Amino acid sequence: MSNLALSQNGYPKKVIVGKDTLAAFTFEQVKQINVVKFNLDECKQIQDSLFKKIELDSTLISTQIALNKSLKSEIGIQKDIISNHTLINLELNKTLDKAIKDNKRQRIKVGVLGGTTLVLSVTTLVLLLTR
Repeated sequence: MSNLALSQNGYPKKVIVGKDTLAAFTFEQVKQINVVKFNLDECKQIQDSLFKKIELDSTLISTQIALNKSLKSEIGIQKDIISNHTLINLELNKTLDKAIKDNKRQRIKVGVLGGTTLVLSVTTLVLLLTR
């Protein structure tokens, strides 16, 4: 070992060999480094899966927003149809009421005309018989 390695207290020890720097660790330090690396790799896997979930959720949200917009438009169209249907029903009811009134008037006219015709017929018959 070089003098630099011997003059250091504790581990990790740094040793320079030519242009390279080497580090010497105890077995316990290597186990700790491996545990930390394992945890880091696990965190990266979790992070990657979370990023994929975020992308999927983002796509789902975008799709839901588009669907919501489409449904709102459809609701607007349905409201217009209902409004037009209501107006048409009102107009049909007015027309029906007018037709019923006109029918009653027509019946009255027919009744009056029929009654008048009957009276005239009876009067003519009576006049013809009495002559």
